[in-house]
Amino acid sequence: MNSHERGGAAPQPFRSAYRLLVVDDDYDSAMSLQLLLQFLGAQVRIAFDGKHALETAEQFLPHAVLLDIALPEDRKSTRLNSSHITIS
Repeated sequence: MNSHERGGAAPQPFRSAYRLLVVDDDYDSAMSLQLLLQFLGAQVRIAFDGKHALETAEQFLPHAVLLDIALPEDRKSTRLNSSHITIS
């Protein structure tokens, strides 16, 4: 029985290669999400903390950031340091 027979939709690849940044301090979660997004056709970079996320975002210029909102670091300094990055 395939996904259509069960009533679910099959995953569809992205229409263009989106640049996505995954930020998560949990290695397994980040890697799993990276594999799924790459399977769908995205270009994916991973950062495991806010500092590296900012550095990666400046170089990679992602279309979107998938951010773990519970990173265990100082959010105030990360927010201040990110104010100069423009992501379009």
